[in-house]
Amino acid sequence: MKKYIIGTVIFGVLCLCGYYSFFHEKQKEHVILYSWSMSALDEKKEHLLEVIEDRKITDLYQEVSSNFLNQRSDQFLKDLKEVGVETYYLTGHPEWAYENDAVSIKKEIDKVFTFNQAVDTKFKGIVFDIEPYHDLEEGEFDQKMLKSYTKAIQMGYQYAKEKDLLFVICIPTWYEKVDPDLLKEIISSADRIEVMNYVVADTLPNIKTEIDYAKSFDKEITSIYQVDFNYDISKDEEKDGIFYSYREMNLNFTKMKKTYTYSKLWIGYHYFDEM
Repeated sequence: MKKYIIGTVIFGVLCLCGYYSFFHEKQKEHVILYSWSMSALDEKKEHLLEVIEDRKITDLYQEVSSNFLNQRSDQFLKDLKEVGVETYYLTGHPEWAYENDAVSIKKEIDKVFTFNQAVDTKFKGIVFDIEPYHDLEEGEFDQKMLKSYTKAIQMGYQYAKEKDLLFVICIPTWYEKVDPDLLKEIISSADRIEVMNYVVADTLPNIKTEIDYAKSFDKEITSIYQVDFNYDISKDEEKDGIFYSYREMNLNFTKMKKTYTYSKLWIGYHYFDEM
C-alpha cells in the first residue's frame, strides 16, 4: 500500500512537471529588435536596455564590426543574456544571392562560428538580410534571380546547421508573385523567416501566404514592422509604411495573431535607432 501511494505521488508530480513544461513552452513568445548601429554596444547601450525592458524584447539582431568579432569579447552578449535576451549576428548584401557556392554567406557563418568557439556566451544564430532585388528597377527581379537566391539560402542553411547556428532570413512580402514554389523552398530552408511587412494598410493579407507556408513546414515566422516612435507627426508629414504609435502596431499584430492562429508567429521592430 505504501509503495502504491509513493508511486502515485511520484506519478502526479511528474505529470504536474510535464504540464508546467508544456504550458511554459506554449506560452513563450519572441519579440525581435533589429539594430544596425554599433552605438548600441556602447554609448547607446543604456537606452537599448531600456527599450528591451519596455518592449519585452527576447531576441536582438545586431550588426557588429569585424573588430568586435576579432576582440573575442562576449561581455555585450553576456549583459543581454542576463536580462533574458538572445543575440543574433545581423548581416547581408544583395550580391551574395548570386555567388557560386554561397561563398560570402559561408564566410559570415564561419566568422560567427569562430567567435562562438572562443567565448562562453555565444551568438544564438545568424540573420541574413540579403535583399537580392535591392539595386534593381521595379519588375527587373525575375524567376532566374530568385532561383539563384534560393540556392544560396539552401546552401547557407545546411552550412549553418553544421556550425550549430540558427539560420534566419529576411524576405519581402511578394516573392510568391515571382514564383510561389521557390518561396516554399526558401521558407523550408531557414529556422526563422523574417517578413518585411512594410505596407501599413495591408499587413494582414500581405503576410498570409508566408504564414501558410511557414505552418506547413513548422517554421518560425516574424512580421517585421517599420517603426519611428521618435517622429513628430504633428510637425512633419507621415511617411508610408511606418508605424508611429506602439499602440497601433500592437493592435495590428494582435489582430494578425487572432486571424492566423499560428503559435510560431512573432513580432519584430525595425529598428532600434527609431525607438
